[in-house]
Amino acid sequence: DRIEFALRKLFYNLDGDPLDPAAVRGYLCDLLLDNIHRPIRRETILDCLASHGVRQRVWATEKTVTDRLAAIYESYYEPLRSQLANGAFIEVPGSNSLLGPDGLPTVRKILLIGSAGAGKSCCLAVTVHKLKNAGVPVLPLRFDQLPDGIMPTTDLGRKLGLPESPALTLAGVAEGKPCVLVVEQLDAVSIASGRRAEVWTLFDSLRREADKIPNLYLLVGCRQF
Repeated sequence: DRIEFALRKLFYNLDGDPLDPAAVRGYLCDLLLDNIHRPIRRETILDCLASHGVRQRVWATEKTVTDRLAAIYESYYEPLRSQLANGAFIEVPGSNSLLGPDGLPTVRKILLIGSAGAGKSCCLAVTVHKLKNAGVPVLPLRFDQLPDGIMPTTDLGRKLGLPESPALTLAGVAEGKPCVLVVEQLDAVSIASGRRAEVWTLFDSLRREADKIPNLYLLVGCRQF
């Protein structure tokens, strides 16, 4: 799983189709078998993959990706902008505890819960705004606005206009530096009532991807029940 996740982060298909990590592993296996007792250099590996239409992804040069992340942030933040009091958030007590002195979440995984109207969305919005202003790559997702149906994380990324899953794209842009994935309105999923229960599989996949990225923080907001 970790190897295939790394391959998805490192490479892409020239034809625009989703990368098949199993196929890439096959190409590399053939390369190894054809070069027993011979040195294999980085250029040899890249040339081999290029012959199969697979190229290395350089996230830092993909301005369209950073622009798309900025657009997702704006679509999340813009509806809240009109609700500001005198142009500023009224911070909910306790919201300051989400970020530490270094400006990053205090732990790698945070679950923010509260009753309806308690201010969860406001807390998360303040936090996302602070992270954005501090230059920390951040991607907010609202689960109450996701399309219906079961989908893998790669498809979710493509529906958002990203080249890969949200977690993997965020990690690629961050280039090893801290980044934050925010999941809003997790209570839109309800296994007990059967309401959009299939989306829970998507969230669990996102969570497991986040576990594979040491520099990624996961911040989740959910109604208390």
